Amino acid sequence: MYQKIVSTREEGQRLDKYLHKILPEAGNGFLCKMLRKKSITLNDKKADAGDKICYGDVLKIYFSDDTLSKFMNGSNDDDCSKNGNRNSNGNCNSNGNRSNTDNGAGSRLKEECLSYRNCYKKFKDKIDILFEDEDIVAADKPAGILSQKAEKTDVSVNEWLIGYMLESGEMDEDELSLFRPSVCNRLDRNTSGIILCGKTITGEQILSEMLRERTLDKYYLAAVTGRIDKPQEIKGYLSKNHRTNKVVITQTHDNESADSDEIHTYYRPLSYDKDNDATIIEVKLITGKTHQIRAHLSSVGHPLIGDVKYGNEKRNRYFRDRYGIRSQMLHCSRVEFPEDERLKEASKVVILSPVPQKFVSVFGNIYEDRY
Repeated sequence: MYQKIVSTREEGQRLDKYLHKILPEAGNGFLCKMLRKKSITLNDKKADAGDKICYGDVLKIYFSDDTLSKFMNGSNDDDCSKNGNRNSNGNCNSNGNRSNTDNGAGSRLKEECLSYRNCYKKFKDKIDILFEDEDIVAADKPAGILSQKAEKTDVSVNEWLIGYMLESGEMDEDELSLFRPSVCNRLDRNTSGIILCGKTITGEQILSEMLRERTLDKYYLAAVTGRIDKPQEIKGYLSKNHRTNKVVITQTHDNESADSDEIHTYYRPLSYDKDNDATIIEVKLITGKTHQIRAHLSSVGHPLIGDVKYGNEKRNRYFRDRYGIRSQMLHCSRVEFPEDERLKEASKVVILSPVPQKFVSVFGNIYEDRY
């Protein structure tokens, strides 16, 4: 990110004129688009090209170092004017030296964009959009799809998101070289439900802050073994075993573990299925750590049904043989946004995700009136 504070000598200019002095190789159309997308902000707010800048205003440009260098330095300008024409983004075309599409980076970007578009088409009928505004997307992730890829060859919600932005025309290849939309809250591969994504830098920043500060409430629907009769808040400490990729819950802090974190989990029973000796509960994460719900509930004797890593093998086999359940019954069912003027349309919004079919196939609608 590039940041500049307006001096007394610079105040009074139109913002677009000021930007052209900083980024002489950027075209008008490109700069206006970056202002609309909030890749360029004035005092951390969206600005218009015709705005007058004042002393002390803070200009932020969220470009990569390579992109900043390209638009600032104006290297090979003579070659550009002699041998090629400048496109709307201020790049050289034809025989010029600064065309993104005429070098290896441009070719790689085109390949990436094609991959993103293909990922979107692959998941188009599997991932639904529950809420969307200019900064945020809330998507409904089915079980079995990664939130973010772990290996280079993986495809995930993150790739679907970028493909969606490209296919819908909300982003083009040039913008993708400056900023990439991203998933902000991660769900395990086999956990379904609401996943929050930032379409813009502003969206990512707001969501990341709210998740970090816990001002945004997330609720999960879970099916656990045994009977739970009353609401409860449980506490403990979570540390991760990186060798086994599992977490361990203890009641006291592990001073020998650098990543031993305090955790709080609240849950309330919605209904009890006597025939299957299982309880449907709603879980609210007060803290949010890797595998927290799965490991914490297992530590108090109520593992999730279908959870291979933290569950009860005998009970998992029962539900697999009888109902075909092969993964944990955990679903991010509700997200409640706080009142915040930065959120615009999302302020005070409650997002609901439909109950997954595997819950209905096992428990019917016995909890629908209370959910």
